[in-house]
This record gives sequence, structure tokens and C-alpha cells, in this order.
Amino acid sequence: MSTEKKANHQANIVRISDVRKHPNADKLELVYMEGSLFQCVSQIGTFKIGDLAVYIQPDSVVPQTEPFKFIWGPHSDMRDGQEPGALYSEVPARKRRITAKRLRGEWSEGLLMHLLDFEFSVGDGGGILKQVHVDDDVSDLIGVIHYDPEVDGGKVADLTFAPKAKKVKRPKTLKGWFFFLLHKFKIMKREEFVNKIHGPAVPVYDLDGYKNYPHVFQAGEMVVVTEKIHGSSARFMYFDGTLYAGSRNHWVDPSGGMYPAKALRDNPWIAEWCQLHEGFSLYGEVTPTQKGYRYDPLPEGKHIKHRFWLFDIRDAQGNWVPKYDLEYEHLAHPAIVADRPPVIYAGPYNDTIKALADGKTHTGGNHIREGIVIEALNIRYARGIGRVKLKLASNSFLEKDNK
Repeated sequence: MSTEKKANHQANIVRISDVRKHPNADKLELVYMEGSLFQCVSQIGTFKIGDLAVYIQPDSVVPQTEPFKFIWGPHSDMRDGQEPGALYSEVPARKRRITAKRLRGEWSEGLLMHLLDFEFSVGDGGGILKQVHVDDDVSDLIGVIHYDPEVDGGKVADLTFAPKAKKVKRPKTLKGWFFFLLHKFKIMKREEFVNKIHGPAVPVYDLDGYKNYPHVFQAGEMVVVTEKIHGSSARFMYFDGTLYAGSRNHWVDPSGGMYPAKALRDNPWIAEWCQLHEGFSLYGEVTPTQKGYRYDPLPEGKHIKHRFWLFDIRDAQGNWVPKYDLEYEHLAHPAIVADRPPVIYAGPYNDTIKALADGKTHTGGNHIREGIVIEALNIRYARGIGRVKLKLASNSFLEKDNK
């Protein structure tokens, strides 16, 4: 069982702490879990207080296996009927994605399932039953992964365990045929097509979810709340005489056609700043890369600039640079100040902050915001999550983004 994943990348064994009647539906209930702010809607009588269950968080992708057939089945073209072992077409990850849904006016955030759906046992089940305990992460056991639109457009075929029939897309260009044949004869793997390059070992940027750690912030603690930008993760670094540009997981060709390279060309200050601060890493989001989220509307027919929204700076020693005090001033650059996500709130922490996740973007666009990021004004660390900086997605965004 995995213990290194971010909490919002896990599927956990949870204990049901409360079950309440749905205010607008006679056959539905609201179900709550210990140590979490998530709420799920379930058929009445499915769970009772004290029960253990498998909880799969929003923005997870379930595998194409039997326990989840009620999710992927309607999207699959069965080749041999419904007999055991039948072949199914591959269902895209976005169709197997768990998200937030509003059911009769109440949010259902994620998916709750019984232990026996996966042949789990709380005690010594023996036989084929796998023993589990509260808080265990069972994502690897059941094949649940975190949704990553960067991976092949959202398709995550390698974790689809059921037999399937693959659709073969034929190339339309000479260059396409070249790479197709390289892959066909195993000369080059498909993931190498994106011109990945070797580069410095720096951590992948990701944040845990606020609803997994609702008590990590202390009442009255000074916090900064910024808008969560919906684009594509990027990082930049100048090291040993070379400028590097990367997506969330890979360094790519800085002169190529991928979005980190485009952001580098459209924002000359990035290369200038990185060369002045060798060994430092810039982390942020590039927009526009997601449909409907331009953030910087321009007149029709005009060139759309790839904007880089700076989230964080990591120094050459591996420390996060404090962005809101005087130590930050010696790293100042006009673009660094201008291209940070909008600050929605700065002040003492209180329970009303979570309501800021919903609403219209503060960047000047007409769309809703993805959510918020809450961080301690004075950098501090907490056991289990590292730096105290958490994200909270808008349920309205999660619902809309999955349609």
C-alpha cells in the first residue's frame, strides 16, 4: 500500500462518522467520514455510522475492472456481449474520472464503496481477502490513479486491467508515419515522442487537498489565499550553463513546440531571471491551455500570448522562497509581481475561507475560478504534508470540467 502519494492522489479506507437524511430526496442520504470535510450522497441504508468503506476522491481515475463497471460500462462498446472475459473497447480516462456532482441540490464529492466490492477484510479474512486498516491507501491495490490531463490527453491505458480492444490511429503525415513505425518496431517508446530530455532532479510540484487536512491551519494564523489557475503546470531552471523548461513531470526541448517552450518564448523575463539566479526553480501554470479558460482575453484575431503564472520559487539549496516578506525583495522582478495569481484574501485564518473556492475568476475573465490555494504566511511544515500550503477546488469547477 502506497504511503508516499499526496493525500488527494490516494484511495483510502475510511470510517463513516455521520449519516444524515438528504433534505431534498427521500431515498438519499448524506454520508460523512472521520477526519475529512468531504461529503458523499448515497442511497438510503447503504452505510451506517461506524462502517468502514473505500473512499475515492474527486479527480481520481478508476480502472476498467469489474468493481467499477457501473462507471465505465456505459461508455464501452462490447465486442463479445456480456460474457465473462468479453473484450471491451478502451474507455478514455476522462470517462472513468471521479468528480463532484450535485444530486438534488447536495454535493457528492467522490465515491464511497463497500470493502467487499474489492474483497477487503478488516480482520484476518484469510483466503483471498486482503486485510486492510483505517487510513490505508489502497489505490495501488485497486488500480486507482490521479487524473492527469498531461498524460496522452487524459488516456491512461496502462492501468486499464481488463482485456480491451485498442483502436489504432493511422498517421496522416510523413513525420507521423516515421514515429509510428519507430514505435511499431519498438525502436522508440510512445512517451519519447514528446522530446523529453534529461535535466536537474527537482521535485514535481503538487499540493495536497485542504479537505484531507481541515485542521492543519490554526485559528487566527496569518494566511494568504490565492486563486487556483486552470492551465498546465510548468517549471523553469538555469543550471550548469543550460536553460531548462519543463511540464509537471518532464523536462522538454526549450526550443520545441510544447507549451513550456512557448511560454519561455512569450515571456523573455523567465530566461533572464533564471540566468541571474542559477540553480533556482520557478514553478507555475501556463495559460491558455484549457478550453474556456483564457484568463487574459484578447480581441479576436490577435495573437494569444502564453502567460506564466508564478506560484513558487525554490532556491539552489532546495528551500522555498518566502514570497510575502522582505527576503523576497532581492529576487524581485516586475513580471514576478505582475504574473502571480490574484490574492483573494490575506489575514487571520477562519472557517469562512473555504467559501472563497467558488465564484468568478479574479483575473478579468468571464469564467468561474478553479478554486483557491491557502498557505501559511510564514512558511512552516506539518507532519504528513510538508509545507503548509493546500488547495481547495471548487465543486462547480469539478462538475463542469468533467462534462
